[in-house]
Amino acid sequence: MIQTAARDREIYILSYPSGTFKSHWALWIPRKHANLQSLPEQKKGPQGMLIHVKGSLAAGFKHEFQRASYGPQSFERPWYKVLGRIREEHLTDGPTEGTDSTAYNTVETLALSIPAPGPSLNSAMSPASGLRPEIRDCQWWLKQLIDQLIQRQMLHPDASKIVAETPIQWA
Repeated sequence: MIQTAARDREIYILSYPSGTFKSHWALWIPRKHANLQSLPEQKKGPQGMLIHVKGSLAAGFKHEFQRASYGPQSFERPWYKVLGRIREEHLTDGPTEGTDSTAYNTVETLALSIPAPGPSLNSAMSPASGLRPEIRDCQWWLKQLIDQLIQRQMLHPDASKIVAETPIQWA
């Protein structure tokens, strides 16, 4: 059974604006002692970890953890919403800066266990199979991660409702 307590930490889902393509999705977990009280008003918010896969449909994606991300207060100003709360025991902040793909906590270990999507678009030069390829991108990958967090009872099932509300494309 999932319970919330003072030892839980909020996690956020972010959707970055894109006028032409689908929006980029990521998870943002504020650092342990981040002040979230004035998050909407802060010019440069608290730092945290951005968990996502970065790349393209043509080249494929790679896991990436940005250690000093301002999340909702980054210069791209993403749409964001609290996805839920995760027990502190599953979270360790790790380094305070840099970008890597090294897991320092249970959530990051789980993220790495879900393969980053490979290329999912056919080149104009490759022979077409006649079948429509399944598009696997950052949104697809993040849904897999969130499903795993729910299945392992680390995240409340209501998180699925928030995912359904997350903008797929916006500018």
